[in-house]
Amino acid sequence: MNSDLEIKNLLLKIYEGQVRIEKRLDRLEEKVVEIEEKVEGLEEKVVGLEEKVVGLEEKVVGLEEKVEGLEEKVVRLEEKVVGLEEKMNNMQKEIIDIKERLGRLENIVTVMKQEHGDKLDALFDAFKMQNEKLFLFEERLEKDERKIERNENQIYNLSLEIKSS
Repeated sequence: MNSDLEIKNLLLKIYEGQVRIEKRLDRLEEKVVEIEEKVEGLEEKVVGLEEKVVGLEEKVVGLEEKVEGLEEKVVRLEEKVVGLEEKMNNMQKEIIDIKERLGRLENIVTVMKQEHGDKLDALFDAFKMQNEKLFLFEERLEKDERKIERNENQIYNLSLEIKSS
């Protein structure tokens, strides 16, 4: 009998253990269902993220193409800047050359002004003297014309007297 009781006790313990295991299995199944639901939510989010990543990848490709285009433009601009710098350097050299030539011309003009100024002064003095002489000659001419006119009048009067006598 003892052995029956022991068997019953054992069976009861086995049953109780089985109930506890089933309860734990139920709880585990519930957790698995929760985890599966969470995994499904995560899978949906992952799909959404994958779609966003694909969109971002497309945008990155577009941006890379734009960057390549910009890089080409930058290279062309850099080449233009180099060309402009060369032109500017040439222009600066030309400006220096022009300034040097202008300085030489200024010196020449200064010498010419002085030389020609002296010559012009002499010419103006000569012109003034000629003008003064011309004025004197005009005065003399006027005096002589008046004398001639008087003489003509006297001759005319004398010729009238001679004709009348």
